[in-house]
Amino acid sequence: MPKPISLLFILVLCIAGYNLLNKLHRFHYSLKRSSGYHTFLSSATAGLTLCGLATIIYAISDFALECFSWHFSLGEIVLNNILKYNASQNSIILFDVLAITITLTLFIPVVFYRFSLENKFKCFLKEFAQDGESPEFTQLFFRSFQFGLPILFTMSDRKVYIGYVTEIRSQPFNDLHVIPIVSGHRDSSNLRLVPVTPYQDIIHDVENDATEELDFEAFTVTLPIREIVYAHLHDFEKYGKFKKAEKKLDFIQQESYVFTNKL
Repeated sequence: MPKPISLLFILVLCIAGYNLLNKLHRFHYSLKRSSGYHTFLSSATAGLTLCGLATIIYAISDFALECFSWHFSLGEIVLNNILKYNASQNSIILFDVLAITITLTLFIPVVFYRFSLENKFKCFLKEFAQDGESPEFTQLFFRSFQFGLPILFTMSDRKVYIGYVTEIRSQPFNDLHVIPIVSGHRDSSNLRLVPVTPYQDIIHDVENDATEELDFEAFTVTLPIREIVYAHLHDFEKYGKFKKAEKKLDFIQQESYVFTNKL
């Protein structure tokens, strides 16, 4: 039967490893998606690595204290002086190593992100945006945020919404919330965009007439993910150029059709 100190050792290693991986952006999201023995093995591996580093730190610290004829042991203070456990020297050393291991899980992430919460947030955000296993459309949402462009959503009934998503979720979701700028539909014959409702102009009029601050949530449209056929960034400034190019192409095609019929 395993000794209590052995169970404590395994437990602390797994907790320390999980805590460290959870605080580092490169491992955070993959760890959250893992389950069962995958999570255990990842945590245990990270914990063993920390324990090895803690052992080296303990050995160097113990040697340095002996050089100055000093002695300090947290394990001896806690186990023997406070708890009156009368622990052996091996148990005291193991306690000290585990204490250093736990300390490293708190210290390493702080140093890794250069003592900056803002830097940590940026790293987590960038990792989530680039993660291929993030929820559907997540990378498109971040590109919209990066370029400051709205997203055009084409629905299964050919209805079209152009707007900005109001939130980006880290867990799988069924619906997304959009503040629309323009809505319309796809032409049944050629599937070209036909704008109908200029939400942006309406919102500006309401905002100018309102005596209180406008709540944009009142204009939010909820789109079911399952009904979205495809989505892409939409640049209104370049949209006019595309329309001119389409008209020019239509003209060329018509001239070609007439010329062919004459032949």
